[in-house]
Amino acid sequence: MAQKKNFKVDFVKKIIVITAEYERQMNENPYSVEAKEFRSLLKELKGFEVIRPKRKTTSNNKNLTYKNMEKYISVFENRDELMEMFNLAKSLSLVQPNPYNFVKGWFKEQFPNYKEMPKVSKDGKLYAFPIVPKAEETEKTEELKAAYNF
Repeated sequence: MAQKKNFKVDFVKKIIVITAEYERQMNENPYSVEAKEFRSLLKELKGFEVIRPKRKTTSNNKNLTYKNMEKYISVFENRDELMEMFNLAKSLSLVQPNPYNFVKGWFKEQFPNYKEMPKVSKDGKLYAFPIVPKAEETEKTEELKAAYNF
């Protein structure tokens, strides 16, 4: 049975690349075979930098595009109201450093369970109820509107 490689040595760049599992094993027991092997390796390769490759992360928003958000919204009975809010979020996002993240944040807040099958009402229709701001925020908003004559 072939043994899994726990590290790679790059002599040109003077680096030792270790696996996350190897690092975990060394940290759990400083007297383990892995820890002893690594200490020996460090003695042999003085001056080498030790790194662990970054994890490859996959985005859970891969298919969460504006178009797919619109498709999701379109299945609800109150789609017009929701689409109006979505378009408002898109408009407000234009002054943000990352407009997509702003809209995505709104969408995820409005539809926290968008990956799950939505619950159907007793009349057999789908409704998504708009997120209503907290009472404090509503009062502050009303005060601002009055101050600025909105």
